[in-house]
Amino acid sequence: MGSPTRLAQPLRTRSVLRGERLDDIGRDLAARRGAAYVNLARTTGAAFRSDPDTMLAGDRYHPSDAGYGVWADAITPVAHWALERAAHPEQPPPVPAEST
Repeated sequence: MGSPTRLAQPLRTRSVLRGERLDDIGRDLAARRGAAYVNLARTTGAAFRSDPDTMLAGDRYHPSDAGYGVWADAITPVAHWALERAAHPEQPPPVPAEST
């Protein structure tokens, strides 16, 4: 939530703090239910911060097609793992180190 240039300070800082809390809740819920979790802020935030004009849509808040592509690249390995989990239950989820 710290990447959207549409949010002015101090709102951007407050949204980062709220987003971190939501990430904590999501990670805990996923762990309790045996699901994988991808922290998009940690795995893709640098790309959004380094090139917001490309990664954000015209509203400067939502991801652009390129931004959604970056998210999809982070999520796809985990989605594939979830689909294959029944066949290979011993395989841990391929969560990037930045997501833990």
